Amino acid sequence: MFRVFSCLAGEHDLRLVILAVIIRFICFLTCFAAVYLLHRARQMSGRARAAWVVTAGLASGCGVWATHFIAVLAYEPGATVAFDLFLTASFRRSISSRSPRKPA
Repeated sequence: MFRVFSCLAGEHDLRLVILAVIIRFICFLTCFAAVYLLHRARQMSGRARAAWVVTAGLASGCGVWATHFIAVLAYEPGATVAFDLFLTASFRRSISSRSPRKPA
């Protein structure tokens, strides 16, 4: 327990940790919204159902990603670490544009 506290106190920017905790509540709300959207998807069929499922996935994924991203920014390992905005944006785009596999 003391190792965790020591890591948080010594190797993290506490302002960003507090921001991540605040965003955690937004993450909770986005996941709650995703569950609601999935319930709506169960009432639909065809393309409408697929659209609701994709929207639910995007809602929960963005909420979780935002919390994780801020928490990663808060970590200061003691060595020089760079953040590449273009690489992150292109990675996010590649994940969101991946087409689902068709069943065999």
